[in-house]
Amino acid sequence: MPCSICGTTRGIPFWTSTPPVPRSPPVYRNCSGPCSSSSPRPARPPTWGPSPPSPSTSTRGAASSRRRRAHRSHTSVLHAVLRKAIPNAAKIGFTGTPIITGREEDTRRIFGRGDSPRGFLDEYRMEDAEHDGVVVRIRYEGRTGEGEVRDGEVLDKGFDDLVRDRTPEERAALLKRWPTERDVAESVPMIEAKAEDMLEHWVTTVLPGGFKAQVAAVSRKAAVQYHHALRKARDELLDQLAEFDPESVTGTPLEKLSVRQRYLHQAHQFRALLRRIDFVPVISPGSGHKRGEWREWTDAGRQEAYTERFQKVFPELAPDPEWVAVTPFNPPQAPTPPTDPAGGMNTPWSDAANSGPPPLPTSVPDPVHPDSPVAFLIVKSMLLTGFDAPREQVLYLDRPIRDAELLQAVARVNRTSPGKEVGYVVDYYGVFEHLSRALAGYRNADVTDTMRDLSYEVDKLGPAAQEVRDFLRRNGIDDAQLDQLAKLGPAALALEPDDLRFDFDEVLHKFLATLERVLPHEDALDYVADARRWSLLQKRVRRLCRDAEGGTFTLRRYGRKVRAMIADHLEGPEIDQVIPPVSLTALTFDDAVRRLPPQEAAAEMGHALRFHLEERTKREDPAKYERLSKRLEEILRTIPGRFEEQIEEFGPLIEEARQEQEESPELAGLTPLEQRAYRLVEQILEDTPGISLADGGDIRRLTDKVCAMATRTMARASYQGQHQDISALAGDLQDVLLSGHVRPVKGDWVSLENAAERLASFAQDNLRQFRNRARGE
Repeated sequence: MPCSICGTTRGIPFWTSTPPVPRSPPVYRNCSGPCSSSSPRPARPPTWGPSPPSPSTSTRGAASSRRRRAHRSHTSVLHAVLRKAIPNAAKIGFTGTPIITGREEDTRRIFGRGDSPRGFLDEYRMEDAEHDGVVVRIRYEGRTGEGEVRDGEVLDKGFDDLVRDRTPEERAALLKRWPTERDVAESVPMIEAKAEDMLEHWVTTVLPGGFKAQVAAVSRKAAVQYHHALRKARDELLDQLAEFDPESVTGTPLEKLSVRQRYLHQAHQFRALLRRIDFVPVISPGSGHKRGEWREWTDAGRQEAYTERFQKVFPELAPDPEWVAVTPFNPPQAPTPPTDPAGGMNTPWSDAANSGPPPLPTSVPDPVHPDSPVAFLIVKSMLLTGFDAPREQVLYLDRPIRDAELLQAVARVNRTSPGKEVGYVVDYYGVFEHLSRALAGYRNADVTDTMRDLSYEVDKLGPAAQEVRDFLRRNGIDDAQLDQLAKLGPAALALEPDDLRFDFDEVLHKFLATLERVLPHEDALDYVADARRWSLLQKRVRRLCRDAEGGTFTLRRYGRKVRAMIADHLEGPEIDQVIPPVSLTALTFDDAVRRLPPQEAAAEMGHALRFHLEERTKREDPAKYERLSKRLEEILRTIPGRFEEQIEEFGPLIEEARQEQEESPELAGLTPLEQRAYRLVEQILEDTPGISLADGGDIRRLTDKVCAMATRTMARASYQGQHQDISALAGDLQDVLLSGHVRPVKGDWVSLENAAERLASFAQDNLRQFRNRARGE
C-alpha cells in the first residue's frame, strides 16, 4: 500500500499505538519520497478520517493524528488548539531539520517518545540516503580571506576604549567609520577577489561535469556586486585565454604545469561557453522597493525565468572564430547608482532634496542576454531552502548562517544528477571554522553524515591507491613495470579470468572516483601517473576480452576531470602497437597480432573470433555461427597452452568468418555509424513480430532516412538530450518508419512505438557521432 503522504511504496509501514480509522493508508517510515522535508509536498495534506472541529473536544474512544512536517507553527497556539480539539491523538511529526538547538527542544518535546534515547520514533540519516542513492555526499572547503573580522569581542572592546572619553557627536562620527563584518563582506575589492577565486574553482572543479553554482551573499547589495565582480573575472579570464596558446603546453603532463597554466589549459576548452554564460542575482525587493532599487533583479517573473534557465543543461557549442571569441557577449553594465538623489550627503537645502524623488521608469531592461546560459544564481536568502536544482553542484557561502538554515542551505547541492558524485560547499565567511558552534544543536554524527571537510576525501586517496597496488601484487603483476608498454600484455593475461578482471574494475573504480572528487586539489596530482598507468592496463584487459558494448574501451564510467587528465595517455601510435583493433575485419588486425608474443597473439585471436561470432555471425548466419563456434571451443579444449598451434588453427577460422563481410554488398559505401544503424534497423525488423516491412520497403533507404532525421534533430541547439528531447525524436522516427513502409501487424502500434524508441535511444547513445555527421565529419 502506498505512503499516504507521497505515494511511494518504499519503507516500513508503521502505525501509532492507536489504530487508524478503516481504510486509512499507512505512513511509511524511512520514506524517500516527496514527504521528506527537502522534497515538494502535496498541496493539501491527506486526512485520516473526520476530525471534530475546533474548539470542540473529542473524548470518544481513541483518535489518531499526524503532521506532515514538524514546523515551528506547531510550537505555538495552533498546536495548543489541536491538542485541545483531539486530546487523545497520537502526535507524529516528520522533519528533516528538527528544532533541537540550545534550549529549543520543541520538536523532541512535542513529538518525542519517552522510551527512545534521542526521543525519535525512527531516523533516516543522511548516510542512509547516500547509501540508497537518494542524495550525493557533500564536501566542504574553507577559503576564508584576509578580510575576515575574526574576533568581534576584541573589536568591540577596542572601540569602547577608543570612545571612552569622547563626546556623543565624536562617538557617532567614529561609529560611522568603524567597519563591521558586513562592511568587510560588502567591500568591492574583497568581493572581486573572492569572485575571481570562485570562478577558478568552478571552471576547474564543477564546469567539467556540466554543473552550476549558487552564491549566498551577506546582503542584497553584496549579491548585486557579485554579479558585476563575476562578470569582470570572466572577462579578464577571456582576455588571458585570447593570449594563451594551448599548443605551447602540448605533451606536458598537467601535473607538471604551473597552477595558472593548468587553469588556462582547462578553461580554454570551455571558451565559447564562458563567453556566453551569466551570473544572475535573485533577491527580494526589501525596503528599497519603493525607490526602485535593484528592480532589474527583483521582478518575480524574471526570477522565475532565470531559475528555469538555471535548471537547463549547458549547450554544446562549437569553438568561436577568433574575431568572435574576443567580442563581449554581455554588454558592459554599470553598477546600480546610489538611490539617494544627493549622493548620500545630508544637504536639505539642495534642489535634488527639495524636488522629491524622480519618477520610476515603467520598465527596466533585462540585463541578461536571452541566449545566455545561467551558470550562477546569486542570492541573499532566497532559494536557500526548498529550491530543488539537481544541476547545482557547488554553493559558495559568503554570509553568516547556522543551525537548521545551514543544513537546509548546503542540501541545495546534494540532489542527484547523472555524472554527479559529490556536492561542494566552499566557505568564504568562516562558518565552517566554527562548525561545532554553527551546528551546536546537532550531534557530531548528524553533522558529519551531512557534510565532511574535503580533506576527508584527500586522506582517502592514499589508501584507495594502495588497494589497487595490493590487488595487482596478489595476482602476480609488478606495478612498477606497467610503465613499459610491452608488459601490458602479460598483465592483461593475468587478469583474463572473469572474476579477476571484474574485481580489478571495482577496485580501480573506487580509486578513480575518489580522485575525481579530490581534483583539482593539488594533492591529487601525486596520483595522476598511477591513474594513467592503471587505466591503460584496464583498456588492454577490456579490449582483449571485448567486455564493453561493441568490444571497445570507453572512459564513460570515469569522471570528466579524471578523463581530462588521462585521455591523451590512452591514445597514440605507440599504444596502437601493443593493443590490436577490436574487429578481426580491421585492415591492421593481422599486422598487430603478428607483432605480439605467441601467448598474447593466441589470446587476442581467440577473443576476437568469439566476439565476431557472437556479435555478427550468430544473427546473420546461425548455421555458420554454430559450426565455427564449435570448432573454436574444440581448439581451445584440445591444445591448451600450445599457443603456436592455436595460432595455426585460428587462421582458417578467421578467414572463413571474414567472408561474411564480403557477402554484404548492402553495407558498401556506408560509414561505420550508418552500418550500425543499418544492422539495428535490420535487427528490429527481425526481432519485432508486431511490425513488418511492406512491399516497396528497403532497409538501405530506410536507414538513410533514420540517420538523416537523427542528424537533423541533434544538430539543433535546442536539442539537449533530455527525456522530452528523446521522446520528440522517437515521434519523428516513428513517422520515418511509416514513410519507409514499416507497418504495424494487426494494428500493433505499441510495437511500432517501441521500435522508434529503440532507434531514438541508439541516436542518443551516438549523439556526438551524429553531430559530427551534421558537420560533414
